Amino acid sequence: MTPKIGLMLLNLGGPDSQKAVQPFLYNLFSDPDIISLFGLRFLQKPLAKLISSARHKSVATYYAKIGGGSPIMTYTQAQADALESLLKAEGFNVKAYIAMRYWHPFTHDALERAVRDGVEYLITVPLYPQFSYTTTGSSVNELKKVMKNHKINLPLLEMPAYYDHPGYQAAFVDTIREVMDNTSWTCPKEKVTILFSAHSLPESHVKKTGDPYPQHIDETIRLVMSHAFPQNPWRLSFQSKVGPIPWLSPSTEEVIEEMAKEGIKDVAVVPISFVSEHLETLYEIDILYGELAQEVGITNFKRAQTVNTHPQYIAALADLVKQQIQQHIPDNHKGVAVASH
Repeated sequence: MTPKIGLMLLNLGGPDSQKAVQPFLYNLFSDPDIISLFGLRFLQKPLAKLISSARHKSVATYYAKIGGGSPIMTYTQAQADALESLLKAEGFNVKAYIAMRYWHPFTHDALERAVRDGVEYLITVPLYPQFSYTTTGSSVNELKKVMKNHKINLPLLEMPAYYDHPGYQAAFVDTIREVMDNTSWTCPKEKVTILFSAHSLPESHVKKTGDPYPQHIDETIRLVMSHAFPQNPWRLSFQSKVGPIPWLSPSTEEVIEEMAKEGIKDVAVVPISFVSEHLETLYEIDILYGELAQEVGITNFKRAQTVNTHPQYIAALADLVKQQIQQHIPDNHKGVAVASH
């Protein structure tokens, strides 16, 4: 049997109540990987306090419309349980831990439990198929910082981006096929416009860091469309912009309005950068953009579900974990080198 391995599922997290919205936002905007002030780091926390104080009431109303808080922990726990169960069934000695970036359970909570359980290796499992310094990068940086501060010297193996993994692609395509097959479109299925809506990033961040996220998004779409929907027209848009600075464009609102002007009546919306349901899917796409689409005359505006615990997605994560084990943990599990991204 392999040594005891801790699987660190990395995710953003979300406020689990109305009271948690402001501290969640403060944690989010305190992260220099989210808002980079470069030489003005001393302004990071004051700015985070200003933004969270100004925005928390309006953001709380969004969460109120999807049940009062974020469901992301429920979905992430289900993913953790499914991944752990699958790998254990195959004989691997693993334990899954959830390390949320901006709300409970935090990274230090996950590490404390892993150390207490006596794990011998840690493998990151980012719940972000496409790599970005603001998501996977930030989560891994926090993990390394907490390990250093607490003098935790466990070998850390980093799972790479997996937007092009066949299992993830199969699960992703399946969610799109489900909405395509179960909707009464006004046009033939092959003519339905597929709108890929991705979480946006500040343009300045992409230019300064060379973040590969936009390229990973483009490649995800290329693979999906070429393999599964070669005849369908498609668009790419970006959502969840914050603040006045330029972000990746076009925005999802702009694209919806453009499609309506072109007379498009059938749109299958695909949340391309998300693997579980949360505010961006349940409120932004389903409610906010859904109402906009209705207002501008789009007859069918239907969203594909996120992959959640789709068996092929969980199997893909398990395959990626096994690759890390096979490549970096020898049979005698001595002298393993720490893998880096």
